Amino acid sequence: MTATALPRVSLVEGLDGNGGSTMDRLENMHTDEYEISISREIQVCKNQIERAEKAIHDLERRFDWLASVSVTDALDVEKAGVFAQWQELKDGLLAWQQRLKEYEEAYRAIRSRKAWPNAI
Repeated sequence: MTATALPRVSLVEGLDGNGGSTMDRLENMHTDEYEISISREIQVCKNQIERAEKAIHDLERRFDWLASVSVTDALDVEKAGVFAQWQELKDGLLAWQQRLKEYEEAYRAIRSRKAWPNAI
């Protein structure tokens, strides 16, 4: 039995060797699974944003001075700890909001490709 050489596959040429790039095929590929996965991620982001907003609101309600504190203010140890917790929640909230924005943009892009597959 003789071994035959497998043809070299170039990602530039594509898997079928017909000159179409693999990336072109991947960009045009759409399945409902992508849409479902991204919509789940959107819901996770919304849930995390809701939790962070609630935690921030609870802290601000318990410690009414939080909203007026600046980073340069000298705080006692207890206040500094509460402020650090509040700041961490605020930073986390901004990160979740940014992630949500990115997922929503990706979702809209998928939906527009699905509606107008040859437009992009």
